[in-house]
Amino acid sequence: MEITIKKINIKEIRKEMNKFIEEEFKNYKTLKGILSKFNNDLTISVSCIRNILVMINSYDIAFKEKNNLINLPINSALYSVNPYNNKQIFETIFDYKKIDDENIEVILKIEPINKIDKHLLFIIEAQINIFKDFLENGKDNFKETLIPTLKLNFSKAFETVNEIMKMKKEDFKRLKLNEDIDLYLKEIAYCLDNYKMPELYEKVKNENN
Repeated sequence: MEITIKKINIKEIRKEMNKFIEEEFKNYKTLKGILSKFNNDLTISVSCIRNILVMINSYDIAFKEKNNLINLPINSALYSVNPYNNKQIFETIFDYKKIDDENIEVILKIEPINKIDKHLLFIIEAQINIFKDFLENGKDNFKETLIPTLKLNFSKAFETVNEIMKMKKEDFKRLKLNEDIDLYLKEIAYCLDNYKMPELYEKVKNENN
């Protein structure tokens, strides 16, 4: 099953994030450049997907508060477990595709891990569609939630880079860390965007050597 759960206009989000990067990191040319590059290509949509994962939990809680007779509908459906073997029934994948320079489309793909469970898709389809309606009718709230999340991710990545670059060999030894800085640069890249980690990692590594 493949469902489009959100179309997001990211033009205004990028504009606000570029302003934030310019003001917050103006004294750090290299890192500002890395964050700007990240903000202005499609990888920002991955952060949108992460935020949707957070919204699933928020939606479940809000839905249950208004519908006391219904248990958490989305998480309980997507991550259903077969009671006979205690294994997860569905594989859930969030993906995205580019529509144009201003919009992205978030896709939810749900497939049964075992073909024998394919009929169970009909059971959760209605619940997923309710969640889809919730997202589509909450555009303003979505944007208000997304921007602070992106700012936090950018600040966290910056702080991590800054601290690692200031460390000396003695610090690595004292903290019992591996002196191979590559490991930590990979963690920074993952913090920003795990989908494009290799590319971003190389960018960070090359500009800080």
